[in-house]
Amino acid sequence: MTSTQRSYRKEAERLLLWSVLVRQMPLSSLGAEDVQAFRHFLEDPPPTWCGPRHQQRWSLQWRPLEGALSTTALRQAMVILRSLFAFLVANRYLVETPFATVELPPDHQRARGRTRCFTGDQWRHLEALLDARATTATATGRRLARSLRWIYETGLGMSEIVDATCGDLRPPAQHEPDGHWTLEVKGRGGRSRAVPVPQPLVDELAGELARCGLPARVDAVAHHEIPVLGRFDPAAGRPRPWSTSGLYQAVKTFLARAAESTKPEDASHLRAASAQWMRRTHQSAWRTFALDEKLLCNNEKCAGSRRQRFWSLPRIAQCPGSGPGTSVLRAGCNSPPAVMATVSHKPASACHASCVAGSADLV
Repeated sequence: MTSTQRSYRKEAERLLLWSVLVRQMPLSSLGAEDVQAFRHFLEDPPPTWCGPRHQQRWSLQWRPLEGALSTTALRQAMVILRSLFAFLVANRYLVETPFATVELPPDHQRARGRTRCFTGDQWRHLEALLDARATTATATGRRLARSLRWIYETGLGMSEIVDATCGDLRPPAQHEPDGHWTLEVKGRGGRSRAVPVPQPLVDELAGELARCGLPARVDAVAHHEIPVLGRFDPAAGRPRPWSTSGLYQAVKTFLARAAESTKPEDASHLRAASAQWMRRTHQSAWRTFALDEKLLCNNEKCAGSRRQRFWSLPRIAQCPGSGPGTSVLRAGCNSPPAVMATVSHKPASACHASCVAGSADLV
């Protein structure tokens, strides 16, 4: 399950629990006044509905909420639930949606024009810290450095990178001496795409295999099930995978510490950042260099300028590309992320489309 799917399930589950336990009615009976009441509930939930994050669902400490939602989180919840009810109407489960007349909270982030990617100076600061971690003797520091480089260089999402294994890597073809490695990634709808992988990332992975006493051949048959971001610790035996939530927390902790050693104007930017910003920085650099449109779209998971809707509706979303982003390059590097083997000079358009939320079997 991807982070997007978990987010959508969370919002649908919150509404379902509130509808049954508080309103004492099924989702199909909710009206516009109930939606307004649920919005106020999210803005000020009772303490019995709140608990610490990252609790297992079977734990007695698990709760649907941590506390009152911020304006941004509240807007996102309403957008997701509006999409859920639009899906139910489209599939004739409901005659109309109670969210149709409910206004969304203001989008303050969009009004401020916040850029959710790193500037050149910010990325150079992060890379200097990553280089220091990569040379440390701890497996944890090296793995965090590798994970951020993989996200930045390939543009993969967190769920995709933690699921990637050595068996998904494809070496260059023998008849292409200047070819490059690719990673086979399975996306929405079971569609696969090949994402270019720079040689240094493969060499780094081979080095981690050697540290564990394993053959340093990434494409060895015996390594097919080993995660790319596995916990390479000789004392722990065979490398184990890294969870999406574990990666998210590690990245947030790293960025928070990085904010302590940078300029004040950059510190707040780093504290608000997440692994998703690495992907947007990757995309910004690709657009700046006007690389091949199909490659850019491929790395952004929009295969063919189309993304399948989460609710399994047979509709296709497509939107126009955005303008060029800020040039964000690694210190001392004169090329954009990933490989340059398939560079063309066509204008690169960005294919963005929003996934729609939900889980129909919760209704």
